[in-house]
Order: sequence, then C-alpha cells, then structure tokens
Amino acid sequence: MPWSNPISERIIAQIRALLPGDWKSRAGDRFRKTTQTISDFAEEHHITPAELLGDGVDLGRRKLEGMASHEYAEALTGC
Repeated sequence: MPWSNPISERIIAQIRALLPGDWKSRAGDRFRKTTQTISDFAEEHHITPAELLGDGVDLGRRKLEGMASHEYAEALTGC
C-alpha cells in the first residue's frame, strides 16, 4: 500500500507503534477492524487516502448544505 501523504505515514507509524495490549480492548478491536475495512476498500478500488478524505469533506459539505436548505424552506413556509 503506497502512502504518498507524509501525514498518513506518521499516523500509520504511530498506530503500528501501539503496544499489543492496546489492541485487546473492545475499542481497540473495533478500531483495528474499521481501519482494516477502510484499507481493504481503498486497495480494492484503487483509492488513495487523499481521495477518501476529499470525498468525506464533500459529503459533509453537501449534508450541511442540505440541512441549511431544509431549514430555509421551513422558515419560508412557517412550519
């Protein structure tokens, strides 16, 4: 998995540096499974971490725009 983003490399290095005991809790297990699922998806679809991040930001922005439009429509109709 080639990571060209220095920030991603630092995060991965810090995660790998965790003690094995840190991965034995339920939260650690869930985190490990989640990161593995994201990595598998990205590798399968040839997506870079930057693309995943960009898509997440776009999705969040669209969600906020939709909420704002909905609130505006409610304000106009007085509901």
